[in-house]
Amino acid sequence: MINRREFLSKSVLSLTSFFLPLEKIANAASKDEVIWSGVYYGVPTPEVPRLLNAVSQGIEASGGLSALQKKCFDLLASTYGAENVVNGVLEKQEVETSSLYFMLTFDFEQFLDVPDIAGGASDKMLGIIFNSIKVVQLSLGDEDVRGRFKVKYTIPFYTKFIGDRVPHKTAVKNMLYDSAGSGLSIVDYYANKINGLGFKEIFCTEDMEGCGQAPLNFRVSKVNIQKKAVLALEELGISKYLSESFIGNSLASALSMKTSAITSPFGSTYAFSSYDGFPSIFFERDKVASITDTALSAENDDAYELEVTLIKVIRKKTQSSKTRRGYKRILVFGVKVFDGYWDRKQIFKTAIAIDASGWVPTSLIKKGRVKELEAKAFSELTITVFEKLFDGVANSSWETLGSIGMKKDKTEKMVNDLRVAISKSVP
Repeated sequence: MINRREFLSKSVLSLTSFFLPLEKIANAASKDEVIWSGVYYGVPTPEVPRLLNAVSQGIEASGGLSALQKKCFDLLASTYGAENVVNGVLEKQEVETSSLYFMLTFDFEQFLDVPDIAGGASDKMLGIIFNSIKVVQLSLGDEDVRGRFKVKYTIPFYTKFIGDRVPHKTAVKNMLYDSAGSGLSIVDYYANKINGLGFKEIFCTEDMEGCGQAPLNFRVSKVNIQKKAVLALEELGISKYLSESFIGNSLASALSMKTSAITSPFGSTYAFSSYDGFPSIFFERDKVASITDTALSAENDDAYELEVTLIKVIRKKTQSSKTRRGYKRILVFGVKVFDGYWDRKQIFKTAIAIDASGWVPTSLIKKGRVKELEAKAFSELTITVFEKLFDGVANSSWETLGSIGMKKDKTEKMVNDLRVAISKSVP
């Protein structure tokens, strides 16, 4: 796969149609330029029942995968015009070099049934699904030009369900199509993004009229949990909830949702290269799978890399009575950002911290229900601290950044550098 340095330095006149703005594609493309490529799970098919069980059951309970595919396709056709969009899921496709391929993937799920601290008879629920919208380009190449695969846009996001406990598949049905109890549904967020961003440019070189520099992208390259934090999570019984996958997906989604920066979801790229993923819509499935595998394994010097470390997990008792105990919960993360274009030059490094206090009824302690409450509290704190970080950076809000422990006199230059990097990653 051609890297960014080569891309910006070489002439691509022979591949002009591969680098046209979307509004100009019609003059160069022989077929539809926008192709709906499907809904996929971001894990191997045999792992779906274990890792995305609620999502898969919820989709089936909501009319099946075909209903969700049709809804996503209809929204794409509404945005770009039915005459410009083809449903690649319904029939095998030839590879169109000048086309944009859209897909939606489910990357990670976490569902918590928690007791009602207000004393209600029924449990409450916190459900979180991490998803991503992906837009890619593909060229098969020939004997003289190797095939190429480019992830043009990736937009990770999460959807929450907060409310009374219901079967997980029922919660997913709500999260797919309804308000989900907190923010936009998955389908509504998808519609909002494909309509709001517009995707006006495909590949452009800076020397082409009307084209600016193609946006860079961020990706979470590493998640660490320090030993003391591991022990604290084990003691609280919540290790599986504050996992590397949860932390990495929370960080990527917060960056994308708070800044609109193009961000790769954390973890597997399985949907791109698996035999039953994106390549499955093409006649030349094997060749497409080989091209995507090669591209995804190549060094990516277009990316800003994020590394996050969970440093501290603290829960300490603040006060108590016969009926309840008060606890203060604290999380400390270290976040680094590297510029992959400049040989991984570090441009940002800081520690961020967040805390919250709350009461736990002694009746729940006696029943052994504290673990669920701690999992919910620390999960929500994780998402919140990352959202505050990127919201503060994007809006130059030192009030927000100060609330997570950042000092202006020590981090202002790094914050400005990160804001510049983000601006280069927004389409």
